[in-house]
Amino acid sequence: MKRFYKLTVWLLTLALITTFIPSFAQTIPTYNVTVTDDGNGTASASPASGAEGTEVTLTVTPNEGYQFKEWQVTPDTVTVENNKFTIGTENVEIKAVFEENPATFAVTVATDPVEGGTVTGSGTYAINASATVTAAANEGYVFDGWYENDIYVSGDENYTFTVDEDRALTAGFSKKHTITFNINNGTADTDSESVADGREFTLPGDIFTNGACEINSWNTEADGSGYDYSVNKKITVTEDIVLYAQWVLPLNKLDSFSTADYEWSGDTVSSQTFTMKNGAILYANVIFPSATDGKTVIAVNGDCEIKGKVAFEEGTAQAGSNSSADLTITGNGTLKFREMDATGAGDMLTVETDVTIENGVNIGASGGMNSTVVIKDATLTLHNSLSLLQYLSTEGEAKLNIIDGTASFHGSPEITLSDKSEIYIGGNGADAVLYKESEAQNEAFDTLIRDNWLPEGFSFKKENYGYYLYNPENTLAKDAITIKKQGYTVIFKDWNGSDIDKQTVSHGASATAPQNPTREGWTFVGWDTAFDNVTGHLVVNAQYVKKPDTGTPSGRSSTPTYTIKFDTNGGTAVANKFVKRNYKLPAPKAPEKDGFTFGGWYADEALSTAYNFDTNVTKSFTLYAKWNEIPTEDDNAHDASGHDCPSLKFSDLDITQWYHFDTDYVIEKDIFRGTTESTFAPDGNTTRAMMITVLYRAEGEPEVTDKTTFEDIDENAYYAKAVV
Repeated sequence: MKRFYKLTVWLLTLALITTFIPSFAQTIPTYNVTVTDDGNGTASASPASGAEGTEVTLTVTPNEGYQFKEWQVTPDTVTVENNKFTIGTENVEIKAVFEENPATFAVTVATDPVEGGTVTGSGTYAINASATVTAAANEGYVFDGWYENDIYVSGDENYTFTVDEDRALTAGFSKKHTITFNINNGTADTDSESVADGREFTLPGDIFTNGACEINSWNTEADGSGYDYSVNKKITVTEDIVLYAQWVLPLNKLDSFSTADYEWSGDTVSSQTFTMKNGAILYANVIFPSATDGKTVIAVNGDCEIKGKVAFEEGTAQAGSNSSADLTITGNGTLKFREMDATGAGDMLTVETDVTIENGVNIGASGGMNSTVVIKDATLTLHNSLSLLQYLSTEGEAKLNIIDGTASFHGSPEITLSDKSEIYIGGNGADAVLYKESEAQNEAFDTLIRDNWLPEGFSFKKENYGYYLYNPENTLAKDAITIKKQGYTVIFKDWNGSDIDKQTVSHGASATAPQNPTREGWTFVGWDTAFDNVTGHLVVNAQYVKKPDTGTPSGRSSTPTYTIKFDTNGGTAVANKFVKRNYKLPAPKAPEKDGFTFGGWYADEALSTAYNFDTNVTKSFTLYAKWNEIPTEDDNAHDASGHDCPSLKFSDLDITQWYHFDTDYVIEKDIFRGTTESTFAPDGNTTRAMMITVLYRAEGEPEVTDKTTFEDIDENAYYAKAVV
């Protein structure tokens, strides 16, 4: 019974469940999703309906020319995110809203040349959008700029602009050239700039510092011998280039200063001194102010060098004739520098310590007028020509070495050489090693021959409006030559005139006395002339005194002999004389002294009593030489600077002008005589009368006896004979 009861309850329960479940399921609601559009596109929902909590995905497709703008949803409690939403408890209506597309523009970028670099930034941009294009140069190239239609747009590698039209931009690249700047002061400092091929670049003047020096220019060679560029000059760069700073020490702008290696002191009125210490090397041109009343001094301590020019105030060229450029180089050391620019008329270079100038020296403007070089116990070495000098003077053991060049003199030169001086001229292989450019006075060159300064056979000859050195083969001397006192012959002679010995002695050296000669009945007592410091050909005679008579009675002595000494007061030496008592003293050969004439022998040191050689000698004594100074040349023949030339008599002739040498020639040859006693009219017109007169004078003004047939010729006119 119990089993039956349980089965009945189970069956009833199952029947109830089966009956009511379908009615529960039919009561869960679903909701619809309605999608519409504004006609400018299409939209749909998936699924299109669903119960609460169902996720719906929306799809939208704009028509051409349009873009989706937004969803308009009802009810407003539904939120669409990322084109999705969830169904709530009511139907949903959704409308897709579209709008017209905004304007867009294309930006394209390219490179020229293709291998020059890379670019970015191409794309489509909305109107007024900001675009940035970039350019990066490849190795060996440099960015040259952005171009559009071959027009330069920008030099920025990252170029940003606002897009308001289509843009086609090309990044230009050029082969890269490097300008390397070398400080050129003995250190390794450099700087560099990369410049596009064919572009201009302005050379800087302030990229290095070098004490008180300034960069004056840039040069393609360290020593300034290459192509020179001024500071701030624009150059077009087509290749890699190395430029060396050409420094200048502008002493003409600086007050006195002192450093470990240099010192500058003085003023422009009296004197000014630039001192180089400790073997200093200065990598700069040195510009001095012009000292109007004094001189400029370079004092060196140790082996010093100026790797540049020495110049005076007017830039890198020295002063003109109105300023003094007298320069003295002295000190306990040596100095080497590159060159010395041309100076003004009347200037002087004095060398008191060894100096080497790598190039030539041109002392004095307008051809060396009244210019002077003085060398005092020192060596001046030039590696180029010494041009158009007027005065050359040496003192002591002085040497002038012209390694690769010639020596030329101006006008009527004066050459004063100390006996121990020496001049070497290497020549240039083309021109005469020694000449002067004027037919005027030749005394200085004649003296070189007369005083035995040149080897035997050399001579000077007039040629091409000047005097030139000729060699023993009678051809123009172009090879190297050394000018110094040549060897002298010293002959020792016996009492009868026979030669005892003959020697060749160099200038300033001493001859060696031969073995004392003998003479029967006589005693050799010495030589009549001193033979040390030989400065010319010399004859030395043996001197004897008669031996005592052996038959002299006992208690009586032979005739005494007295010694006569000669004090030459700075002249050449004179040997002692030996004279018997009551014999007369023979007058010795007169001594010589540079710059003086011999004035006779005097018995007293005060030179108040002249010695009478007719007096019998009764004792030993000393005679003293008197000297008379040779007067200088008449200054009336010179201008204010000491320069003599025919042009000076005419007030309107400027001897600094190009025609100077020509007017000297025609005036000296009496071809032109001037328009008046004091005027020449160099800029005047030449008449037919003047021309025929010049030709007549050039022919030597031959005598004429006929008369002119021209009625308009005054027979007393200066040109009358020339016309005939």
